[in-house]
Amino acid sequence: MQIYINGRPCRPAGETLAEIVEHFLIDRGDLDPRSRMTIGTAHNGVFVPREQRRRCRVAPGDRIEILAPMQGG
Repeated sequence: MQIYINGRPCRPAGETLAEIVEHFLIDRGDLDPRSRMTIGTAHNGVFVPREQRRRCRVAPGDRIEILAPMQGG
């Protein structure tokens, strides 16, 4: 199965948005559990709150956005 994460094609390591976010953070080297609370997610252009990520199933061709707050100006 191929999906798009932040516009890039990839093969997901999981079937739910929660699993995909977990692997995304590990791949990026972010092992701090607080990071899972500070990111925003969208599935096919629709915001998905943190508490709903485990119920959000991903299908081939889906588009996932994972956004983290940044400091600066």
